Amino acid sequence: MTMCHTKPAPAHFACLDIGTNSVLLLMAAVDEAGTITEEGEGYQTTRLGQGVDQTGRLRPEAVARTLEAVEMFMSQAMAYPGRPLRLAVVSTSAARDAVNGNDFTAPCRRICGCEPTILTGGDEALATYIGAAGDLPDSQPAVTLDIGGGSTEVAFGAGSTCLFRTSLNMGCVRFGERFSLFDLPSPEAIQAARQAVRDELATPVKEIGAAIHPADTGNIHYLASGGTATSFASLAQSLPTYDKTRAHGFHAETARARAMTARLLAMPLADRARLPGLRKGRGKVLSTGMLILQECLEALAAPSFHVSARGLRFGIIRQMAEGRFTPSLVIQ
Repeated sequence: MTMCHTKPAPAHFACLDIGTNSVLLLMAAVDEAGTITEEGEGYQTTRLGQGVDQTGRLRPEAVARTLEAVEMFMSQAMAYPGRPLRLAVVSTSAARDAVNGNDFTAPCRRICGCEPTILTGGDEALATYIGAAGDLPDSQPAVTLDIGGGSTEVAFGAGSTCLFRTSLNMGCVRFGERFSLFDLPSPEAIQAARQAVRDELATPVKEIGAAIHPADTGNIHYLASGGTATSFASLAQSLPTYDKTRAHGFHAETARARAMTARLLAMPLADRARLPGLRKGRGKVLSTGMLILQECLEALAAPSFHVSARGLRFGIIRQMAEGRFTPSLVIQ
């Protein structure tokens, strides 16, 4: 008698990431071996964190823009055929910093049918590390950098194991507003922003340095994720339109990031916004994001780095698949 073995069906997951600058959706299938196959995504710049650094409050118009995107992406998630669908709705820096965060979370709850999880900075850094470095061999030391709108997450580990993580209150929206970097900033403003980044990095760079085994010093894998890094990869390759598959895995010398930063800071906002290969709304904050990325790489003495298109959302999905993160909602 012939035995027929049916291959188990994959499990289905989604992560709706409500960030300071953008709202992003990732839908994926995870097989029995833990392999994640991305099956759909969405992106929209809404700048929820507009003005939060100065006032500590979410603006009504920023909340409205963001809720509109949340509703659109929830409709996409509901239309995803994989069932049951385990969905995580998470939010980051702007939502956790604003004193009137309930002005956003209450209507968001009504739209999503669940309470959005406001990630701590440490949880955000961990998920980003797991997403970007989770596929590396366990013996491979790695540093991950993710420049967001309101914060930058820095982590260090070996393969899938994160040993150190921190979230720093510097991001492309926060510092762009604070130092007036969006359109042809003065040399004084640029220098002030650079010094602020260096000040924020001083302690984590020391802690990472102390955690690195001397034998691994020349073998560290530096990974940069988030919109700044993937936009850099797109511009560096002169892509006519953004292509995630071309951005992911792109390798560059740190000197190339330095040159790109100088080029973007010297470019009027109107010209930067028209650059091919950028997602809509990314041009305004990219020069600030690149300044932060460059300073991070140089503070860590990274000679080069790889771009990863797998950051927070990918990490959250991996954690859900492994039972380490509770879904916000299970759609049957």
